[in-house]
Amino acid sequence: MNDEQRQRFALQLTNCHMYSSGFSKDQLYSCSDFHPATQCLLPMTKDPIAFNAYTEFLLHADNICYYLEREKWEQRAENNINDLLSLSEFTATGMNTLRDSTQEIQHRVNQVKNQQQEIEQLQNQMKDDIKEVSSTQKQSFKQIADGVSQTLQDTLTLKDHQQEFKTSQDKIYKDFQQFSLAQSQYFAKIKHN
Repeated sequence: MNDEQRQRFALQLTNCHMYSSGFSKDQLYSCSDFHPATQCLLPMTKDPIAFNAYTEFLLHADNICYYLEREKWEQRAENNINDLLSLSEFTATGMNTLRDSTQEIQHRVNQVKNQQQEIEQLQNQMKDDIKEVSSTQKQSFKQIADGVSQTLQDTLTLKDHQQEFKTSQDKIYKDFQQFSLAQSQYFAKIKHN
């Protein structure tokens, strides 16, 4: 409510109060929409009873406006606090998911490293076995075939783990993008408010 509206509101309340208190309609203070409220109030300044009643109602209108503005501000503040709380919870959840995904990737990386070391050890063992069994052709072919078969299995397992590792990386990247998008939207919403 602007000053003009508050003054007109207080004037209307004053007229209603005076009328209900027994004043005649001739004793009330009318104000057309074509005149500013201050012009309509000039005659009232000569009547202390009416002017005091008007002043009281104007103060009440100020109090009502202040109360409504304060309620509006409190609601906005509460909404912003709730939004921040939601964002904090979302951020914490995102960070936990990111941490869990990172731990999972680290675990898989360690598995891949261990398997690579095992493959390296197997390759070294195969070299030693080939030298050792060179005395008989039959034993050499058998050991080589066994070693190649194990290496193929380990290689296939390694490829599977590499694919799982890539899938985990893609998941983390997607989670991070969603987190970044949600954060951008929230800050845009706060900026808009």
